[in-house]
Amino acid sequence: MHAIKYFHSKDIVHRDLKLDNILIMGYDTGEPSDLRVKLIDFGMSKFTKKGNKKINLNTYCGTIDFIAPEVFEGTSYNLSCDIWSIGVIAYFMLAGKPPFIGKDEQQIQQKIITCNYNYDDPVWNDISPTAREWIDRMLELEPSDRATPDGAIEHEWLSSSSSATIKYMIHPKVLSNLRACNQPHYLHYEMLTLFTQFLDDKDIRAIRETFQ
Repeated sequence: MHAIKYFHSKDIVHRDLKLDNILIMGYDTGEPSDLRVKLIDFGMSKFTKKGNKKINLNTYCGTIDFIAPEVFEGTSYNLSCDIWSIGVIAYFMLAGKPPFIGKDEQQIQQKIITCNYNYDDPVWNDISPTAREWIDRMLELEPSDRATPDGAIEHEWLSSSSSATIKYMIHPKVLSNLRACNQPHYLHYEMLTLFTQFLDDKDIRAIRETFQ
C-alpha cells in the first residue's frame, strides 16, 4: 500500500495490479521483518493529470479478474481502480481463490460489475473480521467510496498486524482452494509464484505434492 500511496501521490495509476506484478524481496535473512514488497510492470500505467488538468482515462486494460467495475464501462475512471485491484489480490491471497468466479470471462465480468462476492468459504472462518472489513473497503462498487491508500494503511487490520505472523498467514485450505478453483490456470501459477517467494523448502515441497 505504501508503494501505491507513493505513485498515486504523483498522479500515476498502475492499471494492471495483479499477483504476477508483486515481488517479495529480502527473505534470504530468514527474518519476516526484512520482507519488502515491490510492485513491477508499469507498462499500462498513466498519468491522471497534466499540470493542473485532469486526464480522462477510459481505455479498457488490465487482467480481467483484477479489473475494477468502472473500467468495463468505458466511460471514465481514476486512481481508485488500483484500490479495487488490491482488494482482489488480498482476497485471493487469503482464500486461495478470486472473489469473482465464473465459467467464462463474461460471467466473471458480470459478477465484478455487480460486486457479487461473498465470504461463504470455510477458509474465512479462521480469518479475522477486520481483514474482511479491509477487503470490503477496497471492493466498494462506487469508486469514491473506496479507501484511500492512507485509509488502507491506517486500517486496524494492517496497523495491528505483527510482522512475526507473516510466515503463518497461509491457511491450510488455501492450497485446496487453489487446486479446485476453476479460474484460468495462470491464476494458479501467479499465486504459487508469489507464495514460493517467502516459503521455506518444506512448505514448497508440500505445495508441489498438492499439485502433482
